Amino acid sequence: MVSTAKNVAHIAAYTSLTAVLAQITIYLPFTPIPITLQTLAVVLSGILGSPLIGFISQITYLALIASGLPIAAGFKGGYNGSHRSYSRFPIWFSNSSTNLRNLSWK
Repeated sequence: MVSTAKNVAHIAAYTSLTAVLAQITIYLPFTPIPITLQTLAVVLSGILGSPLIGFISQITYLALIASGLPIAAGFKGGYNGSHRSYSRFPIWFSNSSTNLRNLSWK
């Protein structure tokens, strides 16, 4: 049985990893949507952790952005980081991290 402290540590680690990798951004001239490495963190949280840990870590990441912390891509957060049309991609992170674990074992 996994301890609660270990689960909280995993959630904090995956949330932090997503926030750090979100800052590694590649801008392409033909699209306003940047490519970031935060998708790698979402995949890792879903495959290495349990589906619940991946889900909670990504929901925590979104809650921190919504609270105003500048941890989204390009150091954006709060209203400035959530009103653009392409900023809705992180909403699907929690769903992706949950489903990736189930798909990785089939």
